[in-house]
Amino acid sequence: MEQHLTRCSRAMLNMGQLGSNKTCSEVSLKARYPMKPEDEQFYKDLAMHRFWPSYLRWYHLMVSRWKVFAMLANHTAICTGLGYQCAAFNPWEPERCFAHHELIRAWSPSCHEKPKTPTRPPTLATDWLGVRHKCGTGSMPEPQVQPELTRQLECWGLPWGPVPGEDYFETISLLQALSRLGRSGEFPEFVHVEVGSSIGFWSLKAAKAFRRQFGKKGSCTVILIESDCPKRKIVEHLRENNIYDLCNISIFEENVTASFLDALVQGYGRIDMLHIDIQGAELELIKGSKRLSNVLHLHIGTHGRALHDELREDLLPHGFAIDFDFSPHSFVRTVYGPIYFTDGILAGSGRAPAELSSVSVRTGDACPGASTSKTLR
Repeated sequence: MEQHLTRCSRAMLNMGQLGSNKTCSEVSLKARYPMKPEDEQFYKDLAMHRFWPSYLRWYHLMVSRWKVFAMLANHTAICTGLGYQCAAFNPWEPERCFAHHELIRAWSPSCHEKPKTPTRPPTLATDWLGVRHKCGTGSMPEPQVQPELTRQLECWGLPWGPVPGEDYFETISLLQALSRLGRSGEFPEFVHVEVGSSIGFWSLKAAKAFRRQFGKKGSCTVILIESDCPKRKIVEHLRENNIYDLCNISIFEENVTASFLDALVQGYGRIDMLHIDIQGAELELIKGSKRLSNVLHLHIGTHGRALHDELREDLLPHGFAIDFDFSPHSFVRTVYGPIYFTDGILAGSGRAPAELSSVSVRTGDACPGASTSKTLR
C-alpha cells in the first residue's frame, strides 16, 4: 500500500492528472510530503522565476541559491553526526539521510571536500568531473534541460556531485563500467558509445572520468551518434572541454540502425558502456542487434511503458542482469529516496563473451545499495 500511494500521488501531480480519490489527489500528496507554507511558496516561486523581469529573477535566484546551500550544509552536518560518512540529499525527503551508492561515495566531491560557496552564478558551469557546459537564463543547463538538482546546483556554481534523480542512476552505470575496466589489466581500453548524444553530455563525462581514474594509462574511444544536432555544434562543445586531448573521438550524423551498432561492436570487439536515448526508437535498435551480448554495460532511456516492458524482456536473453528498472512517468521509492522519472530507465550489466557459455542468465532485477536511512531530528 505504501508503495502504491507514493507512486500514485506524486506521479499524478507531475503529469497534471490529479484525481479526486484519496490515493491520487493533491490532498494525499501534501499529507504524505508535508511542507511549511513558506517553503511551499518558495519552491513555487523557484519554478516560475525564469518568467519574471530580469531584476526580480536575479534577486530571487540569489535567495534561492543561499536557501538550497543552507539546506545542503545543514543536512551534511546532521547526517555526519548520525554516523554517515557521506549521505545523499533527497529533496522530496530532506529530513532523511540516505546512504549513497558506494561508487558515488568514492567519486563525489561532496564526500571528500568542503564545498566553497560561490558568490555569483556562472554563465559557464563546471560539473563535478570538470566538464564545462553553458547555463541559460533559467536555473537549468542548456541545451539539455532536465529537472535535475545535480545540474541545477552546477549552474548555481556548486558542483556538489550526483544528487538522487535520473542522472544519478546513469552515473552509477558509467562508474560501474569504469570499475570493471579497472580489473582488466595494466593497459585499460575503454569504448563508450552514446546513441542520441546531442552535444555529448554523457560522452564528455565518460572521457573525463576515464582519465581521472587511469591518468595517462590506456586508451579510450568515445563515439557519438546524433541525427538532429549539427556536427559543428557538437565539435565546438567537445573542443571547449579539450576532449580531443583525452580520447579518440568519432561523430556520426545519422539515425542509428541495428546493423550499424553491430558493425561498431564487431570493429572494436566489445563496447564497455552503451548509452541509448533515441526517443522511442530504442526497441527497434535492441531487437535488431545480433551482437548485443558483447556490450558490457547498457543504459537505456525509455519512452513508453509498453515499450519499456518489451525492452526488458529483450535484454535478458542477451545475458544482461538488470541493474535499474524504472518505468517512464513513475514516482518510485528507491533506496536513495523517492524519485520521479520522466523518461524510464533500463540499465544492465552484460558478461564478457567468454562468460556467456558458462553462466546462466539471471532473470530477476536488483538495485545496488542497502535501503538504509535515518530521519533527522
